[in-house]
Amino acid sequence: MKKFLYIISALFDCLAIAATFPLVRQIMLHSPLFDAAAPQWSSNRYLISGIFAAATYFLLALVGGFYSSNARPQKNKIPTINFGYFIFLFLLGWLACWRFADISDGQNFISKRALLFALTISYFITTFSHYLIALFNKKEEL
Repeated sequence: MKKFLYIISALFDCLAIAATFPLVRQIMLHSPLFDAAAPQWSSNRYLISGIFAAATYFLLALVGGFYSSNARPQKNKIPTINFGYFIFLFLLGWLACWRFADISDGQNFISKRALLFALTISYFITTFSHYLIALFNKKEEL
């Protein structure tokens, strides 16, 4: 049962992170700072960014033991470890936006506000899901 739960957790985390980027784009379309002619608001860019962020988070969480039944982090350390993962994701996203702007003569890949909002929402969703898994494991051990 635990292995199935960790597989579902990995899929949920990846889906939540990948879906948050296009969702934030949809929300930002109603912003007064939205410019429909700017290429940074292309939906494909947000979908690609979400997929890459989800894959990177999955690899970080896999290495960190979030999906392991043997070396699971303690419940009180989950937010701190997860926060570190998302800081790393934010820095990678910021670096990708900076390099894209450098290569393409100043164009933005995606909005940096959208990057920050998407990763913040993803942080809360994944932290909550890992807390639920930790509570389930604690209940199962009793």
